[in-house]
Order: sequence, then C-alpha cells, then structure tokens
Amino acid sequence: MSERGDAGDKPIATTRWPVANNNRSYVIFLTGPNGKTIDRTVDLSVDAEKSGSKKNKR
Repeated sequence: MSERGDAGDKPIATTRWPVANNNRSYVIFLTGPNGKTIDRTVDLSVDAEKSGSKKNKR
C-alpha cells in the first residue's frame, strides 16, 4: 500500500492478507480534519454458496 503525493508514491505499509474463502476485507482511507490520513478496516463474513464463489477442492 502506498500514498500518492507530489513527490511520488510513499509506501504506507507492506502487508500479507490472510486468504479465507468466507471472508472479505476492506481498507478505507480518509483524510481527517487535521489533514492526516486515517484508515479503517472492515472484515465481513460471506457465505461462499451465496456469493457464487467456488469452494476450494483439495
């Protein structure tokens, strides 16, 4: 993840997201009243059958 600015892209963090077929993760970035970047995360559980995803066959 990085932040785009006048001087170019500035890395915010390097991450490795967990892989889960029944989980969707979202990161939301906002600019706060003081001008600083704020991030919020949302994790949602989803039913793989209802979402149309294929089950992992091993």
